Amino acid sequence: MEETDGKYRRNVNFGFEVTVVQKQHQKTGELTQGTVKRILTKSQHHPHGIKVMLTNGKVGRVKNILLKNLNIHRVFWPFVFLISNSKFFSYFEISIFPKIF
Repeated sequence: MEETDGKYRRNVNFGFEVTVVQKQHQKTGELTQGTVKRILTKSQHHPHGIKVMLTNGKVGRVKNILLKNLNIHRVFWPFVFLISNSKFFSYFEISIFPKIF
């Protein structure tokens, strides 16, 4: 399984840039690019891709996860975990996180 495989929920995160196929474009395979706002699929795997809602309100199944997301995910999320488990979380939450998001 590749990290860019949109069939697995663990590969899809909020804020990721992805390409999706909307229901009305399934026959043509037309892709729509956008940023994940909500993950709609509850299961951990779906053979046609995890269903998401993009920030522009469009809904579709993830076909590709753009590679620029993977570098942010590998570096940033371990940092958040370490900070959240320390007594300095409130300082970082106030001073750093609003600038990132």
